[in-house]
Amino acid sequence: MDVTFDEGDTSQKTSRAIDEMKAVTGDKGYYVGMAVQNKSLTENVESEMNLILTVAVIMIFVVLCITTNAWSEPFLFLLVMGVAILLNRGTNIFIGTVSFLTNNVAMVLQLATSMDYSIFLLDAFSREKQKGLSEEEAMVGAIDAAINSIFASSLTTVVGFLALVFMNFTIGFDMGLVLAKGIIFSLISVLFFMPAMILKFEKWNTKTHHRPFLPSFRGFSQWVYRMRYASLIIMVLLAPPAYVAQGMNDFLFGNSAVGASEGTQVYADDEAIVEKFGRSNMLLALYPNTSPVTEKAMSEEIDALPYVKSVTSLPDTLPQGIPEEFLPYSVTSQLHTEGYCRMLIYIRTKTESSQAFQCADEIEGIIKILPGKFLSGGRNPFHPGYQNDDNGG
Repeated sequence: MDVTFDEGDTSQKTSRAIDEMKAVTGDKGYYVGMAVQNKSLTENVESEMNLILTVAVIMIFVVLCITTNAWSEPFLFLLVMGVAILLNRGTNIFIGTVSFLTNNVAMVLQLATSMDYSIFLLDAFSREKQKGLSEEEAMVGAIDAAINSIFASSLTTVVGFLALVFMNFTIGFDMGLVLAKGIIFSLISVLFFMPAMILKFEKWNTKTHHRPFLPSFRGFSQWVYRMRYASLIIMVLLAPPAYVAQGMNDFLFGNSAVGASEGTQVYADDEAIVEKFGRSNMLLALYPNTSPVTEKAMSEEIDALPYVKSVTSLPDTLPQGIPEEFLPYSVTSQLHTEGYCRMLIYIRTKTESSQAFQCADEIEGIIKILPGKFLSGGRNPFHPGYQNDDNGG
């Protein structure tokens, strides 16, 4: 059964509709498609990211306990970073809409990329205190000593994230803006909030002070310095094969690589459906409504291709000799509008593969024979897995 939703694949209304359909079919129902994949991806990422964030915080806390000089210092660092993360997530409301992927990964990335700012400041404060200065004077000196390093580190990270804004894919603008904003809030939190917290925590830092757990790395640093020329030669020798190897990787970009990957319920459902009905990859073609005769001929030509499983178009749906006006608008509107026609083409390939792309190119060539200009809306309507956002397919 093919289901077309009123709204897009990521709509909450569509997600609720899928839940309601699953409640009807129970364990006997199997579901695949872009809407199901997006729902699975959203739910899996949210649950996985909660686990990842918990593990990340625990691991960072353990590392801080080993590398700092007081048991209370890790709580200080996590408090400051927690405030920065909260500010960043709260101000996402001004963007309007934020991708669920950005919303989930931004916390971990912000924590990982900006934790060192607070370490710089506390280390500088400790050095200033060793000079015999009062806490307030030591804090002023620490900010003055660390601000250049903090600014340099944070601004390069901000610029790196802002580069994502110039991607044609809007996920780049979304993720780049949120992550860059997160670094700015981390910088503000370290420079304006953390000094007050350091002074408040100072008595606890003094009481819980412990000896360093890490050994001196002076001997290691001297060895690294002696090996500087050998290291350069090794890097020069490794760079060419590494460059060639990275170009040999196979990359998957479609939702099927994530939302329907092995181990998910969508993957299991897809395997069950393929076993019963064979592999089926839907392409959606949109073209001008110029001639029923031309559309019929094009539909037959595409249907005759060896890799095409089925074609759904209005000329194929109508019995021969029956005018389009004889059918109710609720039926014809799914395939014909005033200016354009829609055709559903099912091919026997995976959603994302070289074979699927070759098949799509061949079908696109047939569609382009039609007179007039076909509508693409800035995207390739013949790419496997493409879905019309307005109909949610």
